This record gives sequence, structure tokens and C-alpha cells, in this order.
Amino acid sequence: MTDGILAQSTTTPDSFEPMVFEGENHGLVHWVRNDVRNGHEYRSAIWVMPEEQLPYVSPYTFVNDETFTILEGELEITWDDGSVTIVREGDIISVAGGTASNWRITKPLKKFVVEVQL
Repeated sequence: MTDGILAQSTTTPDSFEPMVFEGENHGLVHWVRNDVRNGHEYRSAIWVMPEEQLPYVSPYTFVNDETFTILEGELEITWDDGSVTIVREGDIISVAGGTASNWRITKPLKKFVVEVQL
């Protein structure tokens, strides 16, 4: 590995772990990077919502700036102002930290996410 590579990972079915937040299960996650460098948090991961946890409806506040792309499936995001964004396979979205939303997922979802605390 060169000095410039910060993380490298291979996904396998066994490499995912439960994503537990406030005692509730929110799908599965495979962390590529989850660390602090120069005083900033950096996270990148593949997050999945498997069929056995559907339908999934949950409030979600973006803690940090977050950019993600949907690899499989579809995500419906309802924003605080009532507007709705549908994020589909191939779409990329970037959201500011502190933004409140509600998520609705009705079929299996897989997304790649990068999160940075500035």
C-alpha cells in the first residue's frame, strides 16, 4: 500500500455489520473508512437496507455533510418543508450537515456514502 492510500476494502457478505443507532437496527454497513484525521471525522461506507427489514421508515438528520449514490434500489426523502426527493439507482446527492429529513424505503437498497465533518 502506498503512503497516500488512506483505506482499501473488499466487500463480501460477511463484511457487513448491523448499523445500530440509538438501540435501533438501521440496515447493514460495510465501513471503508471511519476515522478522525487532522481533527475531522471521515466516513465512507456501503450501506444496505435488506428486504427482511422493509418497509423502512425513519427520521434522519444528516449529522455531517454527506454525499451518496444509490447503487441499487430507491430512497424517498421527505424534507422538513414537506418537499420530497426520490433518489434512484445512479443518482448522486450531496446534503449539508444538520439537515433534517424522513426516509422511506420499500425495496432493498444499497448506497455508497461519504461523510465529512468539517
